[in-house]
Amino acid sequence: MSGRGTTYGAGATVIKLSENGSEEWNACAGESFYDGFNSTRELSDGSFLAAGYLKEGSDYDCYLSMIDSDGLILWTREIGSPESNESARDFVQVQDGGFLVAGVCYNEESSYSSDIYLFKTDFNGNVEWQTQIGGIGNDTPGEIFEITEDVYLMVGTTETGTGGSDVLLLKFQVSTQGMEQSQGFTPEGFVFTSCSPNPCNTSTSISYFTADHLPVSLSVYDMSGRLVRHLGTTETPGSYVINWDTADDAGRLLSAGVYTIVANSGINTYCRRMVLVR
Repeated sequence: MSGRGTTYGAGATVIKLSENGSEEWNACAGESFYDGFNSTRELSDGSFLAAGYLKEGSDYDCYLSMIDSDGLILWTREIGSPESNESARDFVQVQDGGFLVAGVCYNEESSYSSDIYLFKTDFNGNVEWQTQIGGIGNDTPGEIFEITEDVYLMVGTTETGTGGSDVLLLKFQVSTQGMEQSQGFTPEGFVFTSCSPNPCNTSTSISYFTADHLPVSLSVYDMSGRLVRHLGTTETPGSYVINWDTADDAGRLLSAGVYTIVANSGINTYCRRMVLVR
């Protein structure tokens, strides 16, 4: 769980909870009430990376913090330009151990203009390359997903050349030199777009889209790998939102804990961890 402090001076905070919802530790990595984290993920070695924003004077920068399994802050990084305001929205760990981070860059000359700010770091948070994507109007990133090795899909919104606000799907390949966009992209298979709220208490909404005429089955498993709820199967291409009432197939409310939501088409499988608190 990540966010910003609720009292002045609290800073960007990550809180780790036990299965019953009690606090195990909290790590405060920011400097003031104006700092916060938007996304936190556990890494394969048990440590955590948090991404968000840090305010220095009147300037906001992307802010990354590595935290060990006991809540000790290992390092922090401020990434951005003094000529604009940036905030990290989402990230994914890439094959070489580094991180691909999607943020938003706000144009200081116009409060109604923003670009997607995409950058890659090594495992220690050192920037290897960075780029901006967008044009007139607001262009903002959502989540990033790995499709195959070094190939990623980013979901977002764009106002550039649309006359309004449209969904943006950007498929690209990552190397140490930067990114290469795939032109004329039509998504293959399916991908999660969100699971919100997470953590949840009484219900959560699971969103995904599919571009294939393949049945996609959505199920929930507990930490032991036991199937606890089958949420249904979709048969045709399109975007879907499925609500889960945090109950099992028999209608019994599940206990607090960590569950895995699995979408399976028989060819591809996507998994998303979901924390249930009571």
